[in-house]
Amino acid sequence: MDNSRTISFSTYDLLDKSTSSPQESIFGNFDLVICSNLLFYYQEKYQRFILKKLINSLDESGYLVTGEAERHSVTKIGGLLMVSPPSHIF
Repeated sequence: MDNSRTISFSTYDLLDKSTSSPQESIFGNFDLVICSNLLFYYQEKYQRFILKKLINSLDESGYLVTGEAERHSVTKIGGLLMVSPPSHIF
């Protein structure tokens, strides 16, 4: 399978309060969001803001994959189930 036609990458300011998802995606509805080694750079209030934005951008059947550093923040916020503990897939 040639994934180059089905996967796209873009840059996006996760702290932008005026948008809920990258402009290229229109409404979000992502099948997969990967967040690794990012949240520990931010204060807890910004971590919550970023995670809520990521969670809201997921499709109903989408997955959030995190690094070790983000796993605690995701479980603390709630709203997602861990697919297979101790994985970092929610």
